[in-house]
Amino acid sequence: MKIIPDDKTPLTQALDTAYQMLTEQGRRQLGYGEYTAVIVTDGVADDINSLDQSVNMTLATSPIMIHTIGFCISADHSLNRAGRTTYVAANNPAELRKGLQEVLAEAETFAIDGFK
Repeated sequence: MKIIPDDKTPLTQALDTAYQMLTEQGRRQLGYGEYTAVIVTDGVADDINSLDQSVNMTLATSPIMIHTIGFCISADHSLNRAGRTTYVAANNPAELRKGLQEVLAEAETFAIDGFK
């Protein structure tokens, strides 16, 4: 997926790509581990119905967690689903940075050389 600055917000395509990549990674890891799609957006999806279907499919058929940071948009975003997704509103660069740090704080750290 290539990011092109314009007036569009292809959130369905972004989530579908994350689903495919994380599902493949899960197969390689035999299902071990946690899988999180982190989505940072500053807009409403081009096709909200398509995004709703993609979110529902992702949550119903995979262990993927969806963590969204909405940058300078309202909290009633279609990716903000209480109890099903994690959503953080960021209204300035400091809040965006904090939201990203919170995602990283949840990630386990490990040294790759520990696997032999």
